[in-house]
Amino acid sequence: MQVHHGLLGAFAWSNLIDVHGGVSIAPTTDMRLMAEYRYARLADKGGDWLDTYLVTVAPAGAATSEELGHEIDVVFSYRPWPALNISAGYSLLILGDGAKSAMAAEQRGSKTSAGIVPPDLSHYAFLQLTLNVPAKP
Repeated sequence: MQVHHGLLGAFAWSNLIDVHGGVSIAPTTDMRLMAEYRYARLADKGGDWLDTYLVTVAPAGAATSEELGHEIDVVFSYRPWPALNISAGYSLLILGDGAKSAMAAEQRGSKTSAGIVPPDLSHYAFLQLTLNVPAKP
């Protein structure tokens, strides 16, 4: 699970301007629900768009606008026993004009008679089970 810049991992600390906020609710000590919103823009549309792992999503100049889009993340975590943690999450990115133009320039999208049509949405879901085995003293 990504800690910074959203679950989707679509943004890095480089060439990025973002505004984000989140809320976390813990109705019990073993349960938590988190939600986060993020609006992301390229600091310079002439620069690379990098993901969380600093891999180039689109090279310099591929985007015609700075706007990358809006990301919404939701994560539910529950620990029924001390040794087991269950997490589930969903992330939705509504691509902005800059992200769409970068995707089209990179030939990522649906091929039509008019050319490459980039997606409007990108999403990711996960289910994670973590088993903690205590070490022998």
